[in-house]
Amino acid sequence: MSRIARLVLGVVAGGLLATALAGSGAAATGGSVGLRFATVNSDGSLVAARSQGAASSLRASVGKFKVVFSAPITRCAVSAASLAGSSSNTFTFDVKFATFISDSTLYVTLTGRYDGPADFPFSVVLACKETATLADTVGAGGIKPGAGGIKPGAGGIKPGAAASSTSAVLASMLRFATVDSSGGLLASRSYGAASAMRGSSGKFKIVFDSSLETCAVSAASLAGNSSNTFTFDVKIATFISGSSLYVTLTGRYDGPADFPFSVVLACAAS
Repeated sequence: MSRIARLVLGVVAGGLLATALAGSGAAATGGSVGLRFATVNSDGSLVAARSQGAASSLRASVGKFKVVFSAPITRCAVSAASLAGSSSNTFTFDVKFATFISDSTLYVTLTGRYDGPADFPFSVVLACKETATLADTVGAGGIKPGAGGIKPGAGGIKPGAAASSTSAVLASMLRFATVDSSGGLLASRSYGAASAMRGSSGKFKIVFDSSLETCAVSAASLAGNSSNTFTFDVKIATFISGSSLYVTLTGRYDGPADFPFSVVLACAAS
């Protein structure tokens, strides 16, 4: 590589690093995004006609399901819903979800009435960053290389394994964020989100990079660090104001509660 080429590469890489550090890990809009989704019957079988990017699913035990996707989902936010089954009049008796991601596998735990494990049909939608960004691996201590993240190499900064790119239209329509129980924004699983905070018990605020007034919202609670965690009646309410999404969580006995969660917003194309 010529001296001039090395100089140009160094300037570009330095600029990217400075931008990432200035953003303190914020997930700016840009890059490619994609959708994966799965519909699963109460016996754990995958409904292929209503799924995309899902390779298989199974019911491990009562209320515990496993959905395997064809590519890693570690840069994805999740939303979920229980399905009524064969009747539009069927009630789900207070079905609650917890989801947990490990590589290409999504673990889903369902609890029913009285917080016991329960089997119900359900669907999950995952909004994913298809390529890693510098913001995904920037923390208080600087750049942190990790699985699927930014990897320094002989030629400069190189992104990790990337999936196929997506259309600009889809990228303009999707926003998503993953937030931990203390209000911290997980940049590697967020897109278009500038910051997040916990205002008080059960109350969170996520600020995005543009107005959300044309967006629909869906959400899911996350199991945290275990695929076996039950949700104990987590309920999520959201409110949009300008570019901010306010999220209120209630837990068991309808009191305010702090849980990790993710939100997926589908917005009208501009």
